[in-house]
Amino acid sequence: PEIFRHTVANNSDAWVFTSKNAVKVFCMLKNDLDINEKLFFAVGHKTAERLKTEGINVFVPEHETAVSLAEFIVRQKIKSVLFWCG
Repeated sequence: PEIFRHTVANNSDAWVFTSKNAVKVFCMLKNDLDINEKLFFAVGHKTAERLKTEGINVFVPEHETAVSLAEFIVRQKIKSVLFWCG
């Protein structure tokens, strides 16, 4: 967990969530992470709603699929992404 918090999490520009379970794990670690300058993406509205309950501004693609999400992120010209799955 310590390596994750200080190395992996801090070296990504955006975080991608594909399930409410992934958000659940994020919520357990949230207070120990620097989330101020991160971009948050969710594959669908249910996952996004869970992030919003935590006060997170989250982007959702128009079509709620993994392919649409990936294309949306590429269009944002983001260099590094941390994929949260659960």
